[in-house]
Amino acid sequence: MEPLTIQGAIDHCNEVAETACRPCADEHKQLAEWLTDLARYKQLEADGRLVTLPATEETDYDGLKVKYRVFKAKDNAPVENCFVLRPDKDEAAKLALYEYARNCGNVELARDIRCWLDGIYEAESALAKLQEGEK
Repeated sequence: MEPLTIQGAIDHCNEVAETACRPCADEHKQLAEWLTDLARYKQLEADGRLVTLPATEETDYDGLKVKYRVFKAKDNAPVENCFVLRPDKDEAAKLALYEYARNCGNVELARDIRCWLDGIYEAESALAKLQEGEK
């Protein structure tokens, strides 16, 4: 028997999702999506494009503050005077990024931003549906 791979697990979940009863199919479809995300993160890590940084102390101040440390991917040099947006946690960040995509003048970057945001909206919608099903 061959060792199980992430892709093998994704394929298995998709097969079960096609043939199982509704609750099992939905759960296996969700599991396949999570495993797909895991595979993507593992590939980013293998490509040297995923960086995990140690947490730093944060303050309770709600205004503009240093909350994240940003480093250049090219040489890991720190980037100062930047602002991090978290569209997965902040609706205003989503709107700001859509506006940036609309005005940045870089067609490829704009498309990538819109695709990224669309993925966040899809994940939020799927989570809302799962939570409604639990009620």
